[in-house]
Amino acid sequence: MLENAIQFIESVKTVFNAETSLLNISTDNRTIIAAEIKIGHSTILLSEAAGIYGKSVGNFFIYVGNAHETFKRAIFHGSSVVTELSDMDYGRCGGIQDSFGNTWWLTSTS
Repeated sequence: MLENAIQFIESVKTVFNAETSLLNISTDNRTIIAAEIKIGHSTILLSEAAGIYGKSVGNFFIYVGNAHETFKRAIFHGSSVVTELSDMDYGRCGGIQDSFGNTWWLTSTS
């Protein structure tokens, strides 16, 4: 549940090359009732925060094709650095926080 869900979807399309697999918009043509986005093999379900279902933020650990390029693209499009990219046992990983308050741990094995 997040505020400005439409802008969030556009942002993850730009930064993560996400695809929209479901989009259910209210009759006001601006409120997302339910949406699914795919980033690689992962699916994220989201909707506009409303009523008792207020805004919340997420923490996502995702594998991307190239962590360095995705990290740079995220920063260019307004994300801030949580942790710089570094080599870990499981791959190259770094953390960013998007302008919606979500934290993304970007990891690649190459």
